Amino acid sequence: MELLSTPKQLMAYCRNATRPLGIVPTMGSIHQGHIELVKQAQSECDTVIVTLFINPLQFGEEKDFDSYPRSINEDSEILSSYGVDALYLPETSLIYPEGFSTTINVYGPALPMEGLNRPGHFDGVATIVAKLLINSSPDNAYFGRKDGQQLAVIKRMVKDLEIPTNIHEIDTVREGDGLAYSSRNNLLNSEQRLVAPILYESLSAGRRAFEGGERNPLVITGVTFEILEAAKRKGLLSTIDYVEMVDLMSMMPWSSGDAMLAGAIRLGDIRIIDNVILVENNIDGSSSEE
Repeated sequence: MELLSTPKQLMAYCRNATRPLGIVPTMGSIHQGHIELVKQAQSECDTVIVTLFINPLQFGEEKDFDSYPRSINEDSEILSSYGVDALYLPETSLIYPEGFSTTINVYGPALPMEGLNRPGHFDGVATIVAKLLINSSPDNAYFGRKDGQQLAVIKRMVKDLEIPTNIHEIDTVREGDGLAYSSRNNLLNSEQRLVAPILYESLSAGRRAFEGGERNPLVITGVTFEILEAAKRKGLLSTIDYVEMVDLMSMMPWSSGDAMLAGAIRLGDIRIIDNVILVENNIDGSSSEE
C-alpha cells in the first residue's frame, strides 16, 4: 500500500492510476463499516484509495475535534491487510494552508436536523469532500448510508457543481445488537455502550409502523420518540436532539415516496446519530437497509 501525504502526491498518483479509480473518504478509526466501503470499491474499481483526514472545518466545538478517536498506525495496518492500493494522509496545514479563505456553503438538504444542531458542519463536509474529489478526480466515491443526511448533501453538491464522480452509497453496517458502526463508538463507556442500541431500536419501531401501513409522519416519529423519551426518563440517555421523517433526497418533511426516519441522541457527551430507510412500495415488508 502506497502512502501519500501531500495533495501533489495524490494528484500525481491518480493521474497514473489504472482506471476505474475509487476513493473512500474517512476520518480514520477504521471499523467494519469502512471495510465494507473498501470491499465495494474494490469490486467495482481497479484502483482504490482511502483518505484519512480529521477535518477541523466540520467540528463545531474544539473539544469535540480534540476528542475524536485517532489510531493512524492501526488504521494503516488494517487497510493494508485488505489490499487498499493507497492511503492519503495529509496534514491539516496542507489541506488548509495559511491564507486559505474559500469554503462551500450548502443549503437545501443541509438545513434541517444536523444542520440545525451543528451549524456550519455540512459546509465543512462539503469543502473537504470537494477538495478530495478535485485533487483525485476519481471515477467513483463511496459513502455509507449511516450518515444519510451527509450523503444527500454530497450528492446535491456533486450534481450542482457538475463534479464528474459517481457517488455510491453502501447500506449501514451494524454490530450484533443493531448499533451502527461509528468511530465515535470508541468513546462510549461500558454503560453507554449497553444503552446505545436504543436509537436503532426506536427507529426500527417507527419503520415497523410504516411497513404496517401508517403514513402519518407525526405518528411514526411519535412511536420512535416515545421509546427514547421512556429511556430518558429512566436516566439512560441525556438528550434527544431530534426525530424526523424526511424525504430521502431533499431532507425536507416527507409527503410521499421513499423516506428516511432519522434521530440523534446524546449519552453524556457522546452524540449518536442513525437512520432507517422507509420504502414506499415495499410490499413484503423487508428492509432496504439491511
